[in-house]
This record gives sequence, structure tokens and C-alpha cells, in this order.
Amino acid sequence: MCPPVVIMGAMAVASAAATMYSTNQQNKAVKAAADTETYNAQQEANNNQAALDAKAQEQDQAAAIQTMEREKQGRKERATLNNTYGDAQGNSINRVFNTSLFNQNYDTGMVDYNNSNALSQINREKQSVGLTANNRIRSANASRKKATSGLGTGILVANSAISGAASGYGFGKSLQG
Repeated sequence: MCPPVVIMGAMAVASAAATMYSTNQQNKAVKAAADTETYNAQQEANNNQAALDAKAQEQDQAAAIQTMEREKQGRKERATLNNTYGDAQGNSINRVFNTSLFNQNYDTGMVDYNNSNALSQINREKQSVGLTANNRIRSANASRKKATSGLGTGILVANSAISGAASGYGFGKSLQG
């Protein structure tokens, strides 16, 4: 029969090796999950940023079209007024033309104002996308740091070895009778 010390040593080594392997595999899994989350967060942020850039460009184009249409409408309106009044002179005709021009300028100013607000909102959304991605990346990095360190692994392995040794010693004693 084997003395209890041999069984104790074998159990300690086996327990320590199993704990070390298990901890190593767990650390690899945690780090792989953190890497995947970091990659996914960055990809999602890039895609959302690109979509918001396209949205901003569409908004700018729509505002430019609205402005051009309103300017075109204003020119038509003043041309009609010019045909209606012909070569008439005076304050009333000037007031009609100035009112038409004022309305056109007011409308195009409102288009610019609304466009500016829409673009500001898109920029805030882009900032939010960036902050969300940064938070996800920080969270992934924090989980990576929570993976058992070398010292922690050593403590787990030593604890496991001691437990295995105690179990092996008790088992060896029971075999001796």
C-alpha cells in the first residue's frame, strides 16, 4: 500500500493542475468575450456614425433644395408683380416688391434655421453614439481586468493543492486502516 503522504502529494498535484487549467481557460474566455465586445462596439459605432453622416448630408441637400425653390418662387412672384404693375413708380409698388423680397428672405432664413437645428441634433446623436461605444469598450476592458490575475491564480492553485493534499492524506489514512 501507498503511504498517505504519496496519496496526499498526488492529490495535491492533481487538484492544483486542474484548478490551474480551469482558471486559465476561464481567463481566456473572459478576455475573448471582452475583445469581441470591444470589436462589436466599435463596429456598431462606426456604422451608426456613417448613417448619421449620410442623414446630415441628406438634411443639407433637402434644405438647399427648399431654399432654391423658395428663391425661384420669389423671383416668379416679383416677375408677375412687374408684369402687373409695369413701369409704375411710387411707394406702394416699392412696398409690394419689398414685401415679396422680405417674405422670401424670411422663408429662406427659416429653412436655414431649421436646417441648423436638425444638423445640431444629428451631431448630438453622433456624440451619443460615440459615448455609448466608449462605455461599452470601458465595460469590456473592466471585465478583462476582472479575469483572475497571476497572483489570484497562484492563490487558487495553492488553495486547491492544500485541499487536495488534505483529502489525499485522509484517503491514504483510511486505506491504511
